[in-house]
Amino acid sequence: MKRTSTLPYFQVDSGQVLLASMGRTHEEMGIYLMLLAMYWENDCRLPPKERLIAALQAKGKKKQALLEQVIAAFFPDGVNAHLDQCKANATTTSQRNAANAKKGHAKRGNPEEIPENSQSSEFDGADF
Repeated sequence: MKRTSTLPYFQVDSGQVLLASMGRTHEEMGIYLMLLAMYWENDCRLPPKERLIAALQAKGKKKQALLEQVIAAFFPDGVNAHLDQCKANATTTSQRNAANAKKGHAKRGNPEEIPENSQSSEFDGADF
């Protein structure tokens, strides 16, 4: 299982999802939710079209048109403002927490520095 390069989750506003789902098919909503996860995992960028088509099995003109429709509706100009804001909030929180941890570490009188990357997002076979 791939370890995420970002936070392993993003915030979902249930009211926003319900509103977005009104008048949409289950297939459209499935594509939308998959695109949200792919966008988050790809550092808040949509992967290239070829990768989207392969990952979502959008073979054929009808399915590719549906994919294009969902992208146009929920990722105008290739971005999702909600997830971009979630990423900014998570980055700010992470930086604040790291700074507080360093301060706490220094107060305890530990002369050694805390490594910048004390946790790796690299895959380690022993993790799972």
